[in-house]
Amino acid sequence: RLDKTRSEYTRRRDELSKALQAQGIDVTPASGGFNVWVRLHQDAKDVAYALAKKGWLVRLGSAFEVQGSVEAIRVTVSTLQDGQAQRFAEDLKSSLARRL
Repeated sequence: RLDKTRSEYTRRRDELSKALQAQGIDVTPASGGFNVWVRLHQDAKDVAYALAKKGWLVRLGSAFEVQGSVEAIRVTVSTLQDGQAQRFAEDLKSSLARRL
């Protein structure tokens, strides 16, 4: 059962990573787990807020800072349903395109 769960998270993570890359969004390669990290070139709070207005909840990378500052968001794939990765990638791209 653990192998099946691990395989499903890998599938979801890969699906989201590919959808983001197809939109021209760089993704930090993941070696495991159920999160995808996206480094940003603008304020992560603004991006997270824009995504929240579209119905998405992401974690700010600043919540995981130990030293220094990083503009990033963490996207958890454990609850993504089929087809949602593409919609999220499109919503993230439009959120990055606009200045809040």
